[in-house]
Amino acid sequence: MSSGDDDVCPICLDQLTDDTETLTMPDCKHRLHVRCALSAIHYSRRCPVCRNDAVVPPTVESSGLDIFTQFELELAEHEASVRRYQSRRSRMIRGRNSLKKLRERLQQEKRLFGLSERELDRTWTAMQRQLWATDPKIQGLKLQRRKHQRRVLDMTRRLRRRLDPAIGLPPDEDDSAATRLAMQRDAIRFPSFV
Repeated sequence: MSSGDDDVCPICLDQLTDDTETLTMPDCKHRLHVRCALSAIHYSRRCPVCRNDAVVPPTVESSGLDIFTQFELELAEHEASVRRYQSRRSRMIRGRNSLKKLRERLQQEKRLFGLSERELDRTWTAMQRQLWATDPKIQGLKLQRRKHQRRVLDMTRRLRRRLDPAIGLPPDEDDSAATRLAMQRDAIRFPSFV
């Protein structure tokens, strides 16, 4: 790894600076943010860059704990602090009517936002369908596409009619039913999308 790559966290691609908490993997020496390593441990106990086992050999400093045990402890502490914050937040809101009203208005606004987002999606989909069915430029392109599709199918059939007597049918098409299936398969490969 070049020295320029050492300055970027391989998970979030942010700079690794002196004021951010970083972790150097013990065996492979990959550096990453501690917060990114905490996220990565949910998926695997291996180095997120090279997938080497990332276990710290027992030393006096590590007291026999591997690096991910320490991550798990830090993660549990973080989750506990989040729960404490949420509890303080709930108590504060319950204790003040103005905050209760603000939270209720926020919930109402979130509901209205969701409704308007769904209506926007429905309207956009309907407009796309209408445009697909009525726009003259799209209709012209669809017509041109169908013309080319028919030509491809016709030329494929002509090529097969000339090749089959000379070299025989392909191994998986040795009867007329198989030929019909092949033509259906070709039609599936080149659908008309009317």
